[in-house]
Amino acid sequence: MNTRLKNKIGISIILVAILCIGLPTLTLASTETPKSPLSTNLTTQAVNPDFGIYSSQPYLCLIAGSSGTVALRIYPEARFNGTVVLAATYPAGWTANLAPASVQVKYNESAKSTLSVAVPSNAAPGKYNITITGTSGALTHSTNVTVLIITPDFDIYACPSYEYVLAGSSVNSMIRLYSEGRFNGTIALTATFPAGWTANLAPSSVQIKYNASASSTLTTAVPSNAASGKYTVNITGTSGSLTHEISVTILVISPDFDIYACPTWQSALAGSTISSVIRLNPDARFNGTISLTATNTAGWTTTLNPTSVQIKYNESATSTLNTIIPSNAAPGKYTITVTGTSGALTHKANVTIQVITPDFDIYACPQYQYAFAGSTATSTIRLTPDGRYNGTVALVTTQPTGWTTNVAPTPVQVKYNASATSTITASIPANAAPGRYIITVTGTSGSLTHTANITIQVISPDFNIYSCPSTISLTAGSSGGATIRVIPLDKFNGTVALTLSAPAGWTSTTLAKTSLTLKTYGTNSTLLSIEVPSTTTAATYSITVTGTSGTLTHSTTLKVTVK
Repeated sequence: MNTRLKNKIGISIILVAILCIGLPTLTLASTETPKSPLSTNLTTQAVNPDFGIYSSQPYLCLIAGSSGTVALRIYPEARFNGTVVLAATYPAGWTANLAPASVQVKYNESAKSTLSVAVPSNAAPGKYNITITGTSGALTHSTNVTVLIITPDFDIYACPSYEYVLAGSSVNSMIRLYSEGRFNGTIALTATFPAGWTANLAPSSVQIKYNASASSTLTTAVPSNAASGKYTVNITGTSGSLTHEISVTILVISPDFDIYACPTWQSALAGSTISSVIRLNPDARFNGTISLTATNTAGWTTTLNPTSVQIKYNESATSTLNTIIPSNAAPGKYTITVTGTSGALTHKANVTIQVITPDFDIYACPQYQYAFAGSTATSTIRLTPDGRYNGTVALVTTQPTGWTTNVAPTPVQVKYNASATSTITASIPANAAPGRYIITVTGTSGSLTHTANITIQVISPDFNIYSCPSTISLTAGSSGGATIRVIPLDKFNGTVALTLSAPAGWTSTTLAKTSLTLKTYGTNSTLLSIEVPSTTTAATYSITVTGTSGTLTHSTTLKVTVK
């Protein structure tokens, strides 16, 4: 082993010894002179034996006149080994003992002591501190125990605290009492109730232990003449100077019933018969017989079956209202009132009947079209029943002068649960000018008449011509170009001849194509090549391209600025 390694091992052994026995600060240096300058300095701090004191229960709840204990533990620190003397500081009039008051603490184990606290009977509720101090020679440590003085009390609850009851009946509530703050004693119970009522508590005196609850039963008898409404019964619990009160609210209800119509709204034709169900439900344990009557419009007939129904408190009953609508009843809303009566109780339900007249609706699809002069346009005429219409509809048309229309089929049979259709074909004259034209289709069935309009926009095929770009800047002797684009309008389909008009002397300015063929939905284009003569003076010049197809002529102009 080389000398340097031996020295390092020796230094390590000395450090361990220092840490274990707590020697004062040392400065160590290697005894070997290394080949390069190197020294080792090491500083250590001595650790003094000490102890710590702790309470197992820093918070203690007691009542005045009682006692309690708290376990204390004293721990060694840094191999402390010695005797710790314990002392307690506590409020005046209190008693606090430590057993033992002196403990031996060994370096490898803790010691125990017990603090016993006696609280005087006149101690006021609140927080109090007891300080336990441990002393060993010059070493002193302390810990605090907080004592909370609580006042024994009780709580009182009613279950349920809100009840429904009929006049002439009785109801029970459970009165429950709970100990609080280690209350242990007897509670006297009394009840305050409305005049004419009776309320009994059984038992009227209950014993509560600090770790248990107790209960009493409140029985309240409601007089038979008690009016409907809310009443309060107050229960008071008393134990010595302690008093608590709880209320029980009693809602006295009167037996009653509800009446409903289903459905409450119907539509029907004059001369027809409709039915509604009248339902009667008990309320507040109603149990009895209900007589039913119906009030209706003059000339109408209504019957109820049955006209008298028996309702039990836990189930409903029904009756059927049949209404015959006179054949001459005018369209509109009518109300039938069904009245239910049982003794002094009366309730009503209304049934609204909408008398409707059979009718039909007429629609055109499409309602708006584009067409060329000399072509035909077709629309579907749809007829829909309304108010259970069932009949035949005759169709006629009114069209512009010179136009011809054909409707097939006509007449059309419309059933009450389905629609029907017919087709109108309009022939547009070849000389019809562009613009909007209206064809009116009239449907007639007896005294019923409805119309639908079809708008036809007569269009004339055309085209537009554009230069892109519309302006260009060039120098004398230079060249450039532009795209001439032709776009079809209103289904134009044909060939457009192109001609060019350029400034005098610009003989090299040409069109790549002199005609373009257009399809209905497509554009076409050609290239305009521009050659500016070298002798051209600075100015702005115009090049015009004209497109011609039959009688249609349009042109576009390209502005050339020569710099």
